[in-house]
Formats: sequence, structure tokens, C-alpha cells
Amino acid sequence: MSYRSIKGKKSKIKAWSLQKMTDFAEAGAVTITVRTFSKGQGLDDRRHRPYKGRKPSSRVPIYKQKGIKYGAYSYRYGKKREARNLPTSRVTLVFGGKVGEDLQSSISILSRTRFSSKIGPKGNAAKYAGFVHADRPFLGFSPRDRKFMKRQFRRIWRRGK
Repeated sequence: MSYRSIKGKKSKIKAWSLQKMTDFAEAGAVTITVRTFSKGQGLDDRRHRPYKGRKPSSRVPIYKQKGIKYGAYSYRYGKKREARNLPTSRVTLVFGGKVGEDLQSSISILSRTRFSSKIGPKGNAAKYAGFVHADRPFLGFSPRDRKFMKRQFRRIWRRGK
């Protein structure tokens, strides 16, 4: 099947600009970031399955356990979490540590034109985002995100008239 090039045809849509596309793409990046890192939800609008972790080992000496069990956390880190009033009985992190910080701050607009944009991780996080996505899918728009983005598009479209 052959395709015909449509070069040279100018768009009849005059009201849409690069700035509006940028605003729309930024709304998409924020939507993905909030759903993934604040709400802890995947592409199906459900919470990510929790990391099971390992149970405290019975081989750990009693003096290190001190009668307190920290679930999947080491004794020292469990003590630090307890000081901050964070749960220690089970792992509650969705994307924690350096991976989470890098991913959360790296999701942004990679490229954009007047009618299209590409959103994704950049920098060092782009190297491992695919592996994280394979375990816990988060790159993309969920059904709830799509509804939100439709409302955002209408709001941005009406703003410029």
C-alpha cells in the first residue's frame, strides 16, 4: 500500500499555537507524575501492587532486633522510619529512593511541534525507566487521565479565542 505525501498543505486551524501545545503537554506530564508518584496508581487507575519485601530473619541476633520487628526494612532504616512516624510493618513505597526522585523530576516534554508532543523521562532516569515500567506500568495515560486531558484540551482551546 502506498502513501501520498501531503507536504505544502497548511493547516486551517489558526487558533492552535505552539504555546498552547506546550501548555497541553505540560498538563499531561503533570498528570502522569501526580497519578504515579502522589497517588501511586498505574495505567489501570489502581494502586500499584505493594512490594512484599522479606520477613525479618530469625537468624538476626536478638540484640539487633531488640524486640522490634521492622518488616522488610533493616534494623537501622526501620528505626529511622519509626522516628518519622512512617509504617514499618510493611513496605509502602511506590518508587522510593534515588530511582523515585530521578523519575519524578525527569518526566517532562521531550519534544514538541505545533500539533504533537512527546512526554517521557529524560536524563539518567531515561536509562532505567523502561525497566521500572515493565515491573509497574506507569508511562502513558490511564482512562481517568484521558478524560482529564480532554477537559484540559477544551479549557486551553477556549482560552485563546
